[in-house]
Amino acid sequence: TLSEVLRGQWGFDGWVMTDWFANHPSGIYALQAGLDMEMPGAVAFGESLRQAVLDGVIPESLVDQAVRRILTQMDRFGLLEGASPEGGTPTVPPRPTIDVEADAAVTREVATAGAVLMKNDGKTLPLKADDLRSLVVVGPTARSLLVGGGGSARVIGFTDREISPLDALTELAGPKANITYVPGIDLDGVPVPASVLTPDGGAPGDQGLLRTNPDGTTTIDPEVNFTDSLGNAFPPGSGAYTWSGTIILPTDGDYEIKFQTAGLGGGFGAPPSGVWIDNVRVVAAGGFFGGPLIPTADGLTNYSSLVTLTAGEHTITVTGVRSTTQPLQIRLAWVTPEYRQETFDAAVTAAAEARAVIVFGYNEGSEGVDRPSIALPGNQDELIQAVAGANPRSIVVLNTGDPVSMPWIDSAAAVLEMWYPGQEGGWATADLLLGNANPGGKLPVTFPVSDDDTQVAGHPEMYPGVDNEEYYSEGLFAGYRWYDVQNIEPLFPFGHGLSYTKFDYSKLNVSPATDGGLEVTFRVHNVGNYDGDEVAQVYIGPSSQIPAGVQMAEKVLVAFKRISLKNGEWQDVTLHVSSRQLSYWSAESDEWVVAGGSREIFVGSSSRDLRLQGTIEVEN
Repeated sequence: TLSEVLRGQWGFDGWVMTDWFANHPSGIYALQAGLDMEMPGAVAFGESLRQAVLDGVIPESLVDQAVRRILTQMDRFGLLEGASPEGGTPTVPPRPTIDVEADAAVTREVATAGAVLMKNDGKTLPLKADDLRSLVVVGPTARSLLVGGGGSARVIGFTDREISPLDALTELAGPKANITYVPGIDLDGVPVPASVLTPDGGAPGDQGLLRTNPDGTTTIDPEVNFTDSLGNAFPPGSGAYTWSGTIILPTDGDYEIKFQTAGLGGGFGAPPSGVWIDNVRVVAAGGFFGGPLIPTADGLTNYSSLVTLTAGEHTITVTGVRSTTQPLQIRLAWVTPEYRQETFDAAVTAAAEARAVIVFGYNEGSEGVDRPSIALPGNQDELIQAVAGANPRSIVVLNTGDPVSMPWIDSAAAVLEMWYPGQEGGWATADLLLGNANPGGKLPVTFPVSDDDTQVAGHPEMYPGVDNEEYYSEGLFAGYRWYDVQNIEPLFPFGHGLSYTKFDYSKLNVSPATDGGLEVTFRVHNVGNYDGDEVAQVYIGPSSQIPAGVQMAEKVLVAFKRISLKNGEWQDVTLHVSSRQLSYWSAESDEWVVAGGSREIFVGSSSRDLRLQGTIEVEN
């Protein structure tokens, strides 16, 4: 793959490196296959490779080749400037000047353009003046911007300019607006009070937990609450702080136990951080992917776990490994079953009394973690349903990186998918809600109704796999093609996306192109009341002369274009379909072959909203 296909057929002249830890410890022969670098360290290309070269197992010329590829590309981008082969002090090239405001403008534009208006009954959006005079906002990601996904996708906001959707909406709505925030779901919780804590080894009547410091000294703390905001964070250094004792729970039920921290240290060989109840680690903190994405109100990483516990005494241990470079902040917090219900009920009551309500839903997608369901996590679906049931002008804003089910969809008046909108996502969300911008994004994936409608439903060999093996059998019928061939009606189809304006399609013409492909021409007309963008999509159906053994989907996206049109404006659009897109791969002849015969062409606003249809004869 690396040598014959990537470098030979495709002409790639850069260097190839692994994802983190993707090489195997015995993978010295990957060098022969075309791998140049492994990351993040010496998995197989360290001492093992050195010894293999010395033993004549791996030619030294292969090492030279890999090094040459790396250095050639580094030199191409000026990364070797200032190197000093004589052993002197290298000079470091100056960093380029970064125009933060210009970059922020692009980030805001991208977040706005990528948002998808999924539902908008009765033109609920954009918000009206009456809505703003009595508006309730609900949900954690309204107050804390969910910037990006987890793992390698993680993006940290600029703390000096990041603004939440709630604050951006309040600022842009102006002084006449009356906007109230009610969490509905309180991810921060409250510090676990001293009244339910008893320290190890304490005297009768003592409250709190026994802290053991890195130097072995001890003290009793009424709460585990050491943060910058309180001025009592721990200084950088080595070792761990541990709190131990018992916790007395007032009732049976589901408790959210929270370990909130910044400046956490650790790593390979270090003791783990987190919370243990009855000697079971119920909250694990730290780890390779950086922890939860939604911070607390004061900026701490909010590790949390829902634990079913019985009333009475339980042992509890809290451990935080400090960093050698940053102060350690740490707080033990919780949400009791009673507090969770109070917060839920307060949101529903506030929604019922308001003119309009916006409720934010979210999930925290990350590499390295499978989703057990496409449902929103926790009790968000129940909250959205209750809020929407209490107020007919309910708007749902979603911060997800992937499809989610919406059992409340019939009750919500509008749904706006903002995805993970980046560092300027607060402004972008507010712009769209207020009508300062018109949504024009389209879904790049299908949103199914439920888990039961997904490709893997009823197929454990696909997910989660059998005997540590997964076999995906849908072939080319992936994504929207699978929903088509299975005749399953999705919640929202691939390519779907509404606008505050309306677009008409007409005048379809399909003709052969000089390169063996097709030219598809049609007219798009903005017949609504707003300027806006439409993403016109062209799909092609299967050939009427499909060879035996060849599969073709019911329709395949072959071209699309985003068009900006002012109110009343129209545009004739021509999209090219290449001959490759009219072809199938022939395993027999080892090449792409044009599928001739009658081919249907569809043009429209989504894969299930096809406004125009035509037919053309395609020559083999």
